[in-house]
Amino acid sequence: MPASSPMIGAYMTMIGVDCFARTGWLIHALDITNATSDAYYHTNQETALEAAFVIVLGVFGCAFQKWQVNATANRIYYDLV
Repeated sequence: MPASSPMIGAYMTMIGVDCFARTGWLIHALDITNATSDAYYHTNQETALEAAFVIVLGVFGCAFQKWQVNATANRIYYDLV
């Protein structure tokens, strides 16, 4: 569960970027969710780059979430002791 929130956030960020850049990432989302039967997805350099950014943003989000949980847990522990 902790990894799903950052990955969904990274994926939605790339969909937002695609609304401006129009590289075809939104068609990728439609193809994965079967939202339309005529969605055709092809990989090009821009969509491969966006896929890499999804992974990088997801890993960064997971690391930040882990750091935040540890910082909060330490603060609660030391306040109680």
